[in-house]
Amino acid sequence: MPSEKKTSLFLEQTQEKHLSQIRKTYTIGKNLWEPFTLLSPETKTLLKLLEAYLREINIPPPEIIEPNYSDKMGLYIIVVLPCNASQALQHWTKILDELHDFNIPIFIKWTGKLDVSPEKLGTYLGKILAKMNIHLITEKPFDIVKILKEEWSL
Repeated sequence: MPSEKKTSLFLEQTQEKHLSQIRKTYTIGKNLWEPFTLLSPETKTLLKLLEAYLREINIPPPEIIEPNYSDKMGLYIIVVLPCNASQALQHWTKILDELHDFNIPIFIKWTGKLDVSPEKLGTYLGKILAKMNIHLITEKPFDIVKILKEEWSL
């Protein structure tokens, strides 16, 4: 497990030197975004630091670390791990616990099997989204009470 000093140093390096420039890069280029075509030197440095840190906290080497941009969420990072869902969810939780001050959402995808029940997956995802302070949104509003009453035949 990395020391608090190393964690603090990593966060200082990424946040102070890189994050404001990265946000500017993606704000300017969001409509033209194609993976790896608009990567500034700062973004490349951030991704290398993140990859090194994942290695340091014993996360399997990712197949992909890719920055993305969403109008609703802003800058976020996708990490693809070579493992099953159960392992990926545990790794995702660990990453968020270790990098709680990172302030850029990190989403994990896995290449292995979906080896958790829908209930367990939902529980994990709810906790993970809460850790990142991300709220679920829909394209159109809906009445959940009405839907549940219909589903439960009330």
